[in-house]
Amino acid sequence: MPVTRERTDNLLSRLANIPARIAGISSGWSGETLERSLSPDGWSALEILAHLRASDAILVPRVYAILLRDEPILLAFDERHLADLAQYTQFSFSTLLQHFALRRAELIAMICQISSLDWERCGIHEVYGPQTLFVILTTL
Repeated sequence: MPVTRERTDNLLSRLANIPARIAGISSGWSGETLERSLSPDGWSALEILAHLRASDAILVPRVYAILLRDEPILLAFDERHLADLAQYTQFSFSTLLQHFALRRAELIAMICQISSLDWERCGIHEVYGPQTLFVILTTL
């Protein structure tokens, strides 16, 4: 399916609104509520946000690599391992959300400047093969 202006505008809007949506949903929740999972195998809100932050830490550099180089190799990473290594859950939910929101705002500001042709630029993922910039951004 071709990458149209409508599709990119919708994607950018969705990506830009995620931090505010998280803030709205979690507004008024206590620290204890944010850190507690609702089921034995489930994740807490803090763990979910740590996962989003780790995914962002992996995927955003891929975006830059694709825009700066022709068909760069995109290394595979385990976002759960990265979240543990970075100790994202040691931060308060509000601090982690602030960091996530700032990084997301930087990404959106940069992506708003790219050309329509840039959306089709590819990187080569070491496991999944060629991935376009548009496809990578849809996974954020």
